[in-house]
Formats: sequence, C-alpha cells, structure tokens
Amino acid sequence: MEIRYMLKRDDKMKNKYKKGYTLVEVLVAVAVFGMLILPISKIIESNINVNKSSREELELASVLSYAYEAFLENNSLKESSYPNDNRYTIHYNVEEINNEISSKDIDLILDENNIKINSIYSIPVGQNMDFKIRITYNNNKANYDITYNSISSGEINIPIENPNFIIYANMMKKDEDKSLNILIDGVYENEIYSNKTIKLYKKIKEGEYNFNIVSIYPNLIEKTVDEKKFINKKVIITIKKDGKKLKESIYTFSVND
Repeated sequence: MEIRYMLKRDDKMKNKYKKGYTLVEVLVAVAVFGMLILPISKIIESNINVNKSSREELELASVLSYAYEAFLENNSLKESSYPNDNRYTIHYNVEEINNEISSKDIDLILDENNIKINSIYSIPVGQNMDFKIRITYNNNKANYDITYNSISSGEINIPIENPNFIIYANMMKKDEDKSLNILIDGVYENEIYSNKTIKLYKKIKEGEYNFNIVSIYPNLIEKTVDEKKFINKKVIITIKKDGKKLKESIYTFSVND
C-alpha cells in the first residue's frame, strides 16, 4: 500500500515537469535575458556610432587636405568642389596681410607721389626734402608735429587717439635725383623724453630713392619691409556637405604675387 502511494507521487512529479515552465518562471527568464542583452546592445550601438563618426572625420580630413592643396596650386580660388564626392563644396575667404603690420595700427603714413601723409596732406617733393617728426604724448593722446622744408616749407600737426607709435614710409619713387631726409626727434611727455618705442617701417627699392633716417631718440626701431614678390594671405576654408557647414579652418599662406 505504501509502495503504491509513493509510485503515484512520483508520477505526479514527473507530470509536473512535463508540463514545462510556469508563467512566473518565463517572466523571470525574460527579465534576466533583457538585463543581459541590454548592455550588449548598447555596446554594439556605441561601436556603430563610433565607427560612423570616425569614418566621417577621416572623410572630412581628406576633403580639407584636398582644399588646402588646391589653394596652394591656385591662390585665386573662391569656391571648388571635392572630386571624390560632389556633396562636398569648398569655400575660400581670402584676406591679404600687410607685412608684419596692419593699417589700423599705423599712426602716421608717408606715401609716394608728392609725399602724402595719412591721405590727407600732400607736400610737393623737391630735389632734397627734409622732414622732422616730433611726438608729444599725454593722457593716451599723441600729437605728431611734422615740419618740412622743400619746394615749400610748413608745419603739420596730426592728433592721434590711442597711439601705437608706428610710422610707415612707403617710398617707391623712381626719380633717383630726389631724396628724403627724416629726423626723428622722439616722443616727449611733459617736455622730457618718454620711454615709448617708435617703430618705423620703410618700404623702398634700392637705387630708386635716396631715403635717409636720422634719430636722436634712443627708442627707435627701424624695419625694412621685404620687397620680394610675395603676399601674405590669411585664408578661411569652409567645408560644406549638402549645403550644411561642417568645418571651418584658418591658414596663413605666402604665395606668389
């Protein structure tokens, strides 16, 4: 009797296992599987995004390299396309850079043709012309007092706000018989020498103009602007794809004039 009961109990347990998992067990298994698969899917998705981003960056670098080389070959370019993918367009914005100085930083300009001063005054040029430049400085204001003696004589006073004490002399005369002598008297504050530094940039062609500078001021720096046939240019290269701007890079070139 007892043996028969145990056999029946074993049969019931076998039947229970034959029926499969309960709903709770299935839900638990699904939840565990989801917890395991979610990090893996995120890793896969992240790898896909990284690979896509890396590919786009490499492609963009290739376009930018092409744009750079293209401008070296033709510095008059304004716009071009990328031959390997017509979705890319390349735009060039070019600015010429004055040798070492910017026009906005210059206090006083002496130019050729009757000696133009800051494009305001024009002085007739004789065979031998003498200039004297004296600067008075006070409260961040400077007065350039210029006296001259040539065919005519005179005095010019030019006030400058926020001075940089930069003088630019662009003397390109082709008449070798004429000469220009400039005396730099210096910068004065309260009637005594200042510690301000005057920078004099001169652009001349040897043998075409006699250009002499004399200074009794200790803080004077003279620089000759290189007259080689080169122009410095700042170039902004903009890369667009399907009309959308992707990258903008700035370069400085020295290119043939």
